[in-house]
Amino acid sequence: MKNQDAPHGSKPLYVTGKGMELDQASGDLPGGENLEKQWVHVAMAYTSGKMKAYLNDTRLINIPHLAFDPIGISIRALHAGEKSLYYVKNIRLAEGGVKYYDRFLQDGKIIASGIRFDVNKATLKPESMGILNEIASLMKEHPEINFSVEGHTDSDGDDAFNQTLSEQRAGTVVSTLREMGINSNRLVPKGWGESKPLDTNGTPEGRANNRRVEFVKK
Repeated sequence: MKNQDAPHGSKPLYVTGKGMELDQASGDLPGGENLEKQWVHVAMAYTSGKMKAYLNDTRLINIPHLAFDPIGISIRALHAGEKSLYYVKNIRLAEGGVKYYDRFLQDGKIIASGIRFDVNKATLKPESMGILNEIASLMKEHPEINFSVEGHTDSDGDDAFNQTLSEQRAGTVVSTLREMGINSNRLVPKGWGESKPLDTNGTPEGRANNRRVEFVKK
């Protein structure tokens, strides 16, 4: 990442086979998993001084107050050569997200693809709590808002299993929001299985987009 305070300098985010390091922050994948010699998914988010970085959907870097404002990004593969090749694909830069309330007013719903679950289960992953905290805050600030909480899956697996899984995942989200202080009568869980894809199910990225939770105006 390029540093605004030092136009010709940078702060490297190191990505290894099993972890990440940025400045004084670092983190390793749980269980010491090593991902060398395989594709990995790297994601970074910077909002209002907060810097987070993920390796295969697991948050390994969380800096509440980054000491500089990143103004760009460069990618460098250390020790790359003819006998040690590095490949990069599917780079995507996303503009800062629209606030959830504005999105709700505009679309009548909020699509939350960042709510993650364990594979083939309705158990929430820890990184989902950031979005759920924002949804809970939104509902507390706007008591007039009620949601149909709708789970969606990709097309992998059996149709009936995916339908049940989507219902269970919607139920988990509703239960979590209730535990966070949202009244039960403001939330209704619903599952759609694989019947309403947003994207193709022919690529990993498309399937990831289809695995989502939507908060629909009720």
